[in-house]
Amino acid sequence: MKLFNNFNGLFLSMSVLIASPVLSQPCFDFIKGSHSERSMEVMQDNEYVVRSKATGNFYCNPLVLNGQPLDYTQFSPQLKGELTLTKGALSLGKRVQIPFYIHLRRNGALVKLPDEALSGEHLKIEVSRILKFAQKGDQLIIEPANSDDWPAKRILKLVEADDC
Repeated sequence: MKLFNNFNGLFLSMSVLIASPVLSQPCFDFIKGSHSERSMEVMQDNEYVVRSKATGNFYCNPLVLNGQPLDYTQFSPQLKGELTLTKGALSLGKRVQIPFYIHLRRNGALVKLPDEALSGEHLKIEVSRILKFAQKGDQLIIEPANSDDWPAKRILKLVEADDC
């Protein structure tokens, strides 16, 4: 008798996907393969650190710019607008803002920013306030302040803007 037949293998695979809080988040665009080369270059390994049990529904793209999900293909040092970090509130059935820290990383080290107001906890921030200190190749790190929101962490690489 085989250790795993086709049904058991499928059952095990589906169980792993459903049990994982990161892999089971709503991410239908990624599954359909609609991300461009540019957006894939911008999106980095989010370097998740599990700090506690995650609570909420963490979207594939929890970053919101001016009320709309951030379009990674438009992400550049010239980006302007109000940036927020969100998750789905299970009890409310809608997106809610979560507090976050925002950093720039250059060549593996955090960049010390001259504006002290950027170093604290935020619910929203004018993204151009931090991007004005960025250089090509830097990484923008958006890290949730609450330990149970760890799946919302995002790291975005600043690449050259397209000429199109």
